[in-house]
Amino acid sequence: MLFDEVIWVLLAAGLVLATPVLAIAGFVQARRARRELAALRADLAAGRFGPAQPAAEVVTYPLPAREEPPPPEVPSEAPPEVQAEPPLPPEPEPAAPSGPTAIVRRSLEENLTSRWLVWLGGATLALGGAFLVKLSIDSGLLGPAVRLTLAVLIGAALVGFSEWLRRRSPPDGTGGRRDFVPAALSAAGLCMGFAAVFAGHALYGLLPALVAFAGLAAIALSAIFLALLQGPLVAALGIAGGYLVPALMSSEEPSAWPLFLYLLVVAAAGAGVLRWRGWAWLAVLNLAGAVAWPFLWFIAGWTAGDAVPVGLYLLGLAAMMVWLRPPALLPAVIGAAAICVVAFALVRTDHYGSASLVILVLLSLLFCTAARIRQEVDVYAVLPPVLVTALLATWHLPQILYASEVRPPIVPPELEGFVFAAAGFAVAFAAGGFLALWGARRPGLWAAVSAGAPIALLAVAYGRLADFELDLSWAALGLGLALLQLAAAARTARYRDRGLEAALAAYAAGVALALALAATMALREAWLTVALSLVLPAFAWIAGRVDLPALRWLTALFAQAVLVRLVFNPYVLDYDLTIGVGPVHWLLWGAAGRWF
Repeated sequence: MLFDEVIWVLLAAGLVLATPVLAIAGFVQARRARRELAALRADLAAGRFGPAQPAAEVVTYPLPAREEPPPPEVPSEAPPEVQAEPPLPPEPEPAAPSGPTAIVRRSLEENLTSRWLVWLGGATLALGGAFLVKLSIDSGLLGPAVRLTLAVLIGAALVGFSEWLRRRSPPDGTGGRRDFVPAALSAAGLCMGFAAVFAGHALYGLLPALVAFAGLAAIALSAIFLALLQGPLVAALGIAGGYLVPALMSSEEPSAWPLFLYLLVVAAAGAGVLRWRGWAWLAVLNLAGAVAWPFLWFIAGWTAGDAVPVGLYLLGLAAMMVWLRPPALLPAVIGAAAICVVAFALVRTDHYGSASLVILVLLSLLFCTAARIRQEVDVYAVLPPVLVTALLATWHLPQILYASEVRPPIVPPELEGFVFAAAGFAVAFAAGGFLALWGARRPGLWAAVSAGAPIALLAVAYGRLADFELDLSWAALGLGLALLQLAAAARTARYRDRGLEAALAAYAAGVALALALAATMALREAWLTVALSLVLPAFAWIAGRVDLPALRWLTALFAQAVLVRLVFNPYVLDYDLTIGVGPVHWLLWGAAGRWF
């Protein structure tokens, strides 16, 4: 009975393994035949098979002839002209099939023979190895250690055979197409290695967690570096496996330091392969895995003190983003924005601790420095102000109540972090943008950061701390900011002939916006509408002097804001106010300001 079970197991294993092996062998033979056929067609097209060469001349030695008298002289006549026959035109070569039908035929042939069936055979081979291990487990033929060792050896043999096969293949593939057989064999062998190491830890307990983690990481990194030789699909397998390894391994005491150090190594390996080979679509997979793990850690494994390892991990990702030069600007901006989103979540998860705020400062400095040095990605400079503004707008502020007889401090201790962060970043963005615009490729961008970031941060701080109530102290801050913007505008006006017109317009618009913000802090109802309407002529004057589309859009948005306040305010006609001499209603002043 046991002999019959062994026979059936061996037959099933042979059937499972023989089918993909025979399929891959058939593809190898077909590839060799197609290569020979392509070489013959190339020789025929080049005309290398011409007419047969003449036979070698036979050297003869003639017998001496008898001496005969010379023939009588005949008056020479000009030989008749012989017209050479025109050469026959070469026969036209048969034209290759063209049109949509030929394109579809070539595409289907290539996909069926060199892609889909090859990868289907590789997947079948990997599953065959897994089922072989399972059949041996169910039948009790070999011990777990022997079975897993055989699975690892078979996987290593497949990887080695795939590399041997790749080296025997032509560099450009068959007929100019990529050869997918070595990559399919490598993927099958790597999957078998992953399954064997994981089963040795999770199913049988033969491998400690640290040893299994190291083994899986080594297989994933080997796949990433093997992709330099065998193509992007092996790299995709390695990157996906590298990011799945920590999820497959369980630990009683998870720690952020080894996890994010390992993830940084995987991300760096993937970034190195992408930089070397330029596979842009793999950057999406690498970025998705690198960004997903911090969020998983925030949800499931966060403990006090994890801000430092997670923050250093984010700084490493940002440094790789700066170092890796993408083929287009949009992927670079998307990747940098994703890192900023993770930094936003880090500061909030850390409850605005000093470590996470320091990480935020370093990250902003890194992006701004990269934007200034690598001026083709100077749009990086916009991301830190947007990140800080969003963070301050959603900052968790406590509700502080003081007794009527107690004089509240200027900055309560509970609000010191918020106030210092807002003030520090406002000063840093204002000064840094002003210093960076000199000699920049787009000085208007840096001037916009220098002028717009402090105004946005002041508006957010005013809304969060003063709840948009009338406060002359906040209005004084707005006027002071307008004076600083005016000083920067006066400085750039001296060098406007050096291409600083956009920077001058940005600072002039900053002056108008700061004045409008100060009016909002000090005025209400009709006075506020009148003040905002009077800012519109300043915007119109700036837009008329400097032809910038962004400035025109800003003017249009500001005008629409004033219009909405005039039209959709249900209390607009209830304001009892006359301005000037006589019954001149304030509405006329607001409409006149907008019309102007």
